[in-house]
Amino acid sequence: MSEATGSPAVDWTAEWIGPAEEDRARAGDRPAYLLRRDFDLAAVPNMAWMHSTAHGVYECFLNGRRVGDMELTPGYTSYETRLQVQTYDIRDLLAPGRNRWEVLLSDGWYRGCNSINQMRDCYGTQVAFLAQLHLGEQVVATGPAWTCDVSQIVAADLMRGQTTDLRRLPDPVRPVQVRDMGTDTLCWSPAPPVRRVEEIRPVRIGTLAD
Repeated sequence: MSEATGSPAVDWTAEWIGPAEEDRARAGDRPAYLLRRDFDLAAVPNMAWMHSTAHGVYECFLNGRRVGDMELTPGYTSYETRLQVQTYDIRDLLAPGRNRWEVLLSDGWYRGCNSINQMRDCYGTQVAFLAQLHLGEQVVATGPAWTCDVSQIVAADLMRGQTTDLRRLPDPVRPVQVRDMGTDTLCWSPAPPVRRVEEIRPVRIGTLAD
């Protein structure tokens, strides 16, 4: 996995998936979407990897635990010519029996506010996620078996900020939309990843007047 450029040596069986967004054209902030699917394992394999990328930014979770420590993946890029793929060792996150794979997906640089003019939809109008798990001889990939929902992050933008509503109850889940976006531009990242290096503690928590 040391290549800095070139198509990743992955036998892609995964399909690009994205949320059903009938109301995407409405004015206002766009949420982060929660994509998910369950899969079964007879036993945890000796080696297990995840290859993933997105049109947008993503975070992955296996059985409720965060995959890796990278932030803002897959990173800023010129989407027409190259799109970075991340690879994670996921063996310690798996369990025998039923496993749940969840993904938070939001606009990021792909279609969120960009540049000094804060223009939207600079690279595309539909967010999407592509990934597959290599679990020994078993492969679990993105495709039509996935479902989607709007997450409790009701607004997510790298320039306008994020709003989370913990009161929000899940909507009925819907099937994802499978999208034809191809894999010709996929490559390994030539740059070190973004990671959290410090946590800033609040000085105080106050209550504002009405």
